[in-house]
Amino acid sequence: MIRSRDPGSDMNRYRMHINGEQVEARRGAWFPVYDPSTEEIMAEASDADERDIDRAPCRPRAQPSMGAAGRSPRPRSGLGAMQAIELVRSRETREPAAEKTKQIARYWYEHGLIVLSTGSYSSVIRLLMPLVITDDQFDEGLAVLESAFEAVATTSREREGVIA
Repeated sequence: MIRSRDPGSDMNRYRMHINGEQVEARRGAWFPVYDPSTEEIMAEASDADERDIDRAPCRPRAQPSMGAAGRSPRPRSGLGAMQAIELVRSRETREPAAEKTKQIARYWYEHGLIVLSTGSYSSVIRLLMPLVITDDQFDEGLAVLESAFEAVATTSREREGVIA
């Protein structure tokens, strides 16, 4: 999320970072962010709903290999600081893509991101960004996340004899 101050307010407001832009939730809703040491409200954050999640670049529809293995096509997950990405071989069959998940997790690790590979089928990657992440760190991490999908897709096409 991107921090800013509204005119006439001393409170920080955290907007979402979607497609390289600072945006508020479409419905204009905010939720309080509490200081754990004082339990006082220290900021507000955009309160995203399904429409906001749909416009994010890492949403399930953005990558053909992302989906919910064995569950409904649009699971409601990732509403807090921890996010999860489940990879499947095909959206139609929802067969888990454990090998691709392993390759992407390895790529992220080699490029400085620490992620957890988990799930019943070893096809889920959990992401947890620090609450104190800077805008530059967030942008750098997002670039690594996106480049991993391209790198793994390119490697898969080369193995199959198809070079884009």
